[in-house]
Amino acid sequence: DDLDYSTFYSWQVVARNMTGTTSGDVWTFSTAMIPPDPPSTPSPAHGATDVAVATNLDWADSANALTYDIYVWASPNSKPGSPTATDLSTSEYDPPAGLAYSAEINWQVMAKNDDYSTPGPIWDFTTQPPFPAAPFVSIPADEATDVAVSTNLDWNNCANATKYLLYVWRSPQAKPDTPSATVTTSFYDWPATFEYDTSYSWQVVSRNFTGDSDGPLWTFTTQIAPPAEPSLPSPEDATSEVPINAALDWA
Repeated sequence: DDLDYSTFYSWQVVARNMTGTTSGDVWTFSTAMIPPDPPSTPSPAHGATDVAVATNLDWADSANALTYDIYVWASPNSKPGSPTATDLSTSEYDPPAGLAYSAEINWQVMAKNDDYSTPGPIWDFTTQPPFPAAPFVSIPADEATDVAVSTNLDWNNCANATKYLLYVWRSPQAKPDTPSATVTTSFYDWPATFEYDTSYSWQVVSRNFTGDSDGPLWTFTTQIAPPAEPSLPSPEDATSEVPINAALDWA
């Protein structure tokens, strides 16, 4: 049978022939430590997406491990020849510079003791996208006047944005707490016409999984109302025998 791991043994040899026996010295040795269990239970989980770039890499303690080495690399690069960090005393690693946005990160942990090293599986996850760019171009232009009451609201496409929160309010009222609309395109067809001769403020907030980016506050003023239809003509409509020197009048 094999010897036990991590065990101190003594042994002695006795030489014998017809004449008698001769005892040798008592020798000792100790056996190797038990190999560490493979690292397991990664956090972030294998295949996770939208992982924060400031996340720590964590795994379950491996039985019989004293320290850990870790390899971290981004696809499509190959696993590095040397560990990213060595002799970690706990089952956690805090990348000192954080991780890159929108990157596929691969990592592997090696559990070690004084006699053996046991590699864990290669895990991977994908980090969150960067914050969306903020809106910066508006139609109507900021502080525009004589804007048609049927105008649409338009702004530039924002990199990495998946949706936009649109806030519209009459000046000088305060910005509302809830958006007037949430859209996935960089324009909004206002469902009703704006009021004539009215000042409006508006703001667009770009959003994705990572967070929000606020655009500036913009303002515009709508056109004045069209004039009322002339009425009450004098002479009245269809009147006959009007003096040739009559004045024309209306309301």
